[in-house]
Amino acid sequence: MTTSSIKLKFGGIEIEYEGDPAFLTNGLPDLLQTLKDLTPSVLLHQNAVDLDSNDHPPISVSDAQPVSPSSLPQLSLNTLAAHFDVKSGPDLIMTALAHLQVGTGKQSVSKKEIQTDIKTATSFYNANIMSNFGSSISGLVKNKRINQLGADSYALTASELKSAEAKIAAI
Repeated sequence: MTTSSIKLKFGGIEIEYEGDPAFLTNGLPDLLQTLKDLTPSVLLHQNAVDLDSNDHPPISVSDAQPVSPSSLPQLSLNTLAAHFDVKSGPDLIMTALAHLQVGTGKQSVSKKEIQTDIKTATSFYNANIMSNFGSSISGLVKNKRINQLGADSYALTASELKSAEAKIAAI
């Protein structure tokens, strides 16, 4: 009989399995879904799973490693802007949204919060960014990079949020 083994780390949870290779296709997705359901407030990013198998190549499983706001270093917007390679006002707005959403776990951010956060990025901020703020944020909504949730409430799109989480986790 062929056996496979797998070792998963999910935050503080560590799971090891050795047995029937069918578990990798039949049981593993259910196990990962259960882990995700147990931590609904945890922001997730993609991570590879360590897999040893006699006849199966390694597989990559999404959402295996959680990233929560409390586990992230307290990074300034200046630091994030440098790592995100900010070159424009819209770039700084996107980075501020990532800073506020990923760093605090907020689902949405007000225009005022974004503007206040942008001003803390002293290495990247200039008065033109604020004078063009309205058109910049409108352009980001039109280009489907952020969602307008209300008259004064914004959030990164799911794909932008996932990308920001991965970038922040890599810092």
